[in-house]
Amino acid sequence: MKIIPKLVPTVVKTVFKKPVTEQYPYEPPKPSPNIRGKIVYDVDKCVGCGLCAIYCPSGAIEMIMIKEVKRRIPIFHLDRCMFCHQCVEVCRFGAITGSREFEIAAYNKNELKIITPKERVKPLKVGEKK
Repeated sequence: MKIIPKLVPTVVKTVFKKPVTEQYPYEPPKPSPNIRGKIVYDVDKCVGCGLCAIYCPSGAIEMIMIKEVKRRIPIFHLDRCMFCHQCVEVCRFGAITGSREFEIAAYNKNELKIITPKERVKPLKVGEKK
């Protein structure tokens, strides 16, 4: 019981102070300028070399073949991604870039995939320069 009188001044001081923590859902967070967020994929720049899938340390990239256009494209599994951006660094054609979007959550795991619709995939032209 002797401790309670000693705590009263501290409690009164902290009641009127601004909270130290951020009120996350209600106030937008201030991410670091160097944050590595969700990747952005441009199917028109991709040549289907598969280097991104080879160098991905977490196995978050899977290469699939689109038979209609005879072309390989990646599927990105964001539920496995560590956001190391190794795929961004290894892509020589600039088809994979990084963003600052880091709020990625879903109830269904299938919503955490970046899949290009087959209608958007065009065949590569032989000798085409990017």
